[in-house]
Amino acid sequence: MSKMRNSGPKTLFRKRVLLPHHEYQSADIGIPHIGKFEPVIDRVKITTSISKPILLKRLPMDQLHAVSHYFKIRDHPHPKPGIQSIIEFTCTSDAATLDFLYAHEARLGFYKITSVEAAFDIGSENFEHCAEGWGFLATHILKLRQYRREVILIGEYEPLKKPIDTGCLQLPSMYFEPRSSSIGLKIYGRLEKLPRGKYG
Repeated sequence: MSKMRNSGPKTLFRKRVLLPHHEYQSADIGIPHIGKFEPVIDRVKITTSISKPILLKRLPMDQLHAVSHYFKIRDHPHPKPGIQSIIEFTCTSDAATLDFLYAHEARLGFYKITSVEAAFDIGSENFEHCAEGWGFLATHILKLRQYRREVILIGEYEPLKKPIDTGCLQLPSMYFEPRSSSIGLKIYGRLEKLPRGKYG
């Protein structure tokens, strides 16, 4: 099943995100004849005071890889007291990665969530349905307080081509700000993200 870019009532580590999953997932928002939005936490980046070697021993890495689309721990490029490593992960639709980290929160040391990407997916049965939804969003959606009064299109509409390695369908990606923007918004079509870097 393709996705146009459910989980339990956990927040992203207690109260460090505005809404717990069950609250934003209950939002009844959709597009007539296209589908209903499924709010999910997508990509997350965390800095922590614990070094990479210790985190690799403390955390259940096999389980985290098994429930995450992507999960990696790396050394911080500019370490200092209180900031030793970076945890980056991409959730699947059930956000099980958050539940695992929540259960082992005490092992993370002092940490900060520095980046969160939220996705509002609409399930599609085929490429044509996904393209129809993309077209509707591209002509109706706006970004609040958009800095640049223009959009950036990357890619082309090529329905006969297979999805690329990143799971993206052959539809343009529409960016409402440059990729370097701290608060961005984009519209694109992709396959559903599955554990261990797979797509479905």
